[in-house]
Amino acid sequence: MGLDLVELAIAIEIEFGIYIPDAKLEEILTPRDYVEYIIEENRKQTEKGYTFQKGFYKLRKIFINDLGLKREDIKPCSKLEVILQPNIRESWKKLNKALDKKLNYHPLQLNKIGNIVIVVLLMIITFFINQYEPIELIFSQILGVLIFLFILGVFFSIILRPIFGKRVPSYLQDFTSLLRFLGYSKRLYISGKHYGYVSEKVLEICIEQLGVDEITLDSHFGDDLGIC
Repeated sequence: MGLDLVELAIAIEIEFGIYIPDAKLEEILTPRDYVEYIIEENRKQTEKGYTFQKGFYKLRKIFINDLGLKREDIKPCSKLEVILQPNIRESWKKLNKALDKKLNYHPLQLNKIGNIVIVVLLMIITFFINQYEPIELIFSQILGVLIFLFILGVFFSIILRPIFGKRVPSYLQDFTSLLRFLGYSKRLYISGKHYGYVSEKVLEICIEQLGVDEITLDSHFGDDLGIC
């Protein structure tokens, strides 16, 4: 299957919040095949009470196009720390950019090495403070030093995250968590009575993705349009 048809399939998945298995894609030869599959798949999912997570396919496209991941590696349960390797910091930057900087205030967390560095720095600072101030401090002074060290710890944490940050935030552990965080999940129900709407939308997407001027529901992608 050519790249044009793959992009077409992804665009339709995003628009209608469905998943089209690779085996099924081989059987889809015309826009009408897409229309019928969309309606049938939505009927099945609606009967089962599933929530159509249209955003899943939108977010997956970002991971494919902007991060270079493979489609088969992206699943709802995929761990972000796994699929964003080998350079998780660079991948996180690209993801943040693709999401219009929605992750600006959700940076990668420090790994063990980063936390150890912060502890060592605070110990060194405490040592130097003790050189200038006797250890016998009154309570208010001790409290002041502790607050100062806490502020320094936060500061070092922010500074060191770009260097040692390799862990995704605990609330964004997997693909589904990120999906919910971004608010991409939506419910979509389509039945046979929407055949006209689905047909028009599918044709519109086909024209846009395939770059053709005219297409009908029964146009064969390979025989009529020369796309394979």
